[in-house]
Amino acid sequence: MLLCGVVMMLTACKQSELVFDYENPQFETKANAILLEVVVPAGTSASDNIYMIGAVNGGTVETYENPDYLLQKASKTDYVFGIYLYPEDFAPGTSLADGFRFVSSIQGDEVGDNHVLANAQVGQRYRIEIPKWTKSQQGTVTHDGYCVYIIDELGWGKSTRLYTYKDDAPYHAEWPGLSITGTETVKGVPYYYFDMGEAATGLTLNLIFSNNGDGTTQLPTYAYTVTKNIFLKLTADGVVEVKEPTEGHNGMVVYVLDGMNWGQNTTLYMWGDVNDLNGGWPGMKVDGTEQFGDYVYMYYDMGESNAGLKESLIFSKNGSAQLGDFPGNNTFYTLGTTGDTLCLYISSDGVQIIEDPANPGDVVWYDPKPKEKIPAHISLYMYDATDKMNYCRDTVMDTVAVVDKFIYAWGTSEICGGWPGANLSLMEKETILGLELLRYDIDCYVDDYFSIILNNKGKHGIDFEEGTQYDAFDLKATEEMNVYYFTITDTVAKPLTVVPVKTNKRR
Repeated sequence: MLLCGVVMMLTACKQSELVFDYENPQFETKANAILLEVVVPAGTSASDNIYMIGAVNGGTVETYENPDYLLQKASKTDYVFGIYLYPEDFAPGTSLADGFRFVSSIQGDEVGDNHVLANAQVGQRYRIEIPKWTKSQQGTVTHDGYCVYIIDELGWGKSTRLYTYKDDAPYHAEWPGLSITGTETVKGVPYYYFDMGEAATGLTLNLIFSNNGDGTTQLPTYAYTVTKNIFLKLTADGVVEVKEPTEGHNGMVVYVLDGMNWGQNTTLYMWGDVNDLNGGWPGMKVDGTEQFGDYVYMYYDMGESNAGLKESLIFSKNGSAQLGDFPGNNTFYTLGTTGDTLCLYISSDGVQIIEDPANPGDVVWYDPKPKEKIPAHISLYMYDATDKMNYCRDTVMDTVAVVDKFIYAWGTSEICGGWPGANLSLMEKETILGLELLRYDIDCYVDDYFSIILNNKGKHGIDFEEGTQYDAFDLKATEEMNVYYFTITDTVAKPLTVVPVKTNKRR
């Protein structure tokens, strides 16, 4: 007998305490190396290049980029970087007792005295903490004219070059153009920047970003009229303008602590009294970041003129993976005025209210340090009891066609691919107690969740106007191995129960 009663995932968020191993060792020791595990200041970019300099390698702040002394980020946390040091490579007569420090390619030199390890031994681990970066303490940077600020999502770093031309002639310099002028943190967001120069003011220039002139890794041309500072994101898909971080706040502020590691890709869409408030899907981009204590919060300014509106909030990774509506389906949050705050923590458990970071209480229920991801597997078994969904009317040809059925998933990721999803007819079949079930295997992580939509809307590129779709069921990887059984019909999906067939066998 196989009796499978499946309890569907609860859509409400639970305030359970999160457990992380941030304080635990992050790298394995090596018998022939000294291991340094370096705790970086909050707000340090996970893609930053951090180098160790000191007497052992003859490094200085001015000439720090030595690839042999580049730290590696820990796989389980963005707060710890590590490096293995081999004493036989040290400059003759030197050791870690002579002092060393760290330099960030974005945030500059670290603040404070050199670190000293008087008797460091191979095979041992040593934990070092960086208090602050110098760039976080600096005041206003002086610029020559307007600036092009960039967020580098391509990993080009200081190799990024900017070629400019006007009327088919180079403006600033011959190919590959300008090198990065410097780095600057604007309202908590780190940028590389290029100074355009006073003489360029008012001109319309064409910009081409490249990886040091490598013709195979350059982005499409982007037009820029030099009448303001411009903030751009360099992505694999091209150049995208982003919002400039603002001084002060306009209206109520929504603070977000990022447990999804989406970073600047986190967008906020709103619907309710006004749909597409502050922007159509996927909604608002991050306005900036602010640090409270040890933690860095992203924030969104709601706008003073929007005070009093009732809105539902949807966070997504720039329109792809998304979280459920906050505060809930068909419920709304009333936006406040300047000085009011809404503080949220986004994670694979959904969206949860936390305390105002500027006025914390004595007890908080969360620990926002990055959570270790545990690989998980979901085996989904479906009994196909559909009938009407096997057919669909093509309103253009006014004919009934035989169509395939699909399952589409949204949530932590699109596990079944883009719309309309995975084709049921192509799934593996497995017979259990005489019942033929469709099997779909999902590799994910513990606490990942997915909402499934059953549909027959797509076939061979055609989107049938009179097709059927409905929210079928929800899945969550509550442990490392998960199994779900469902019966799907034309209108509903429900947990599958297999009952043994009665026989006339004598006892």
